[in-house]
Amino acid sequence: MGLKIWLWQRFTAVYLLGYGLWIGLLLLQLPTYDYAHWKALWAQPSITALSLVAFGAMGVHALLGLWFVTSDYLKIPLLRWGLLGVYFTWLALLLAQFVQGGLA
Repeated sequence: MGLKIWLWQRFTAVYLLGYGLWIGLLLLQLPTYDYAHWKALWAQPSITALSLVAFGAMGVHALLGLWFVTSDYLKIPLLRWGLLGVYFTWLALLLAQFVQGGLA
């Protein structure tokens, strides 16, 4: 189980690095940084899909990192599960905002 979690965290880190470089290069290629160009960039289905995957990868990466830190340093289970519950709630609210913005 430990190796599988470790691999997931490394996979998400590599994906997020590649995604960040790719988005950075796309932003450098924009002629101007105005609303019309920004909206046109994000209207492309590939950008939207890869950004959604990046959002999920960031959530998984942060959850695994938070799990490792809380497992190592928080020895009180109630405190550990409470912190993870706050994180899940925050992540669900961000996802809801992302979906609502995508549907608007």
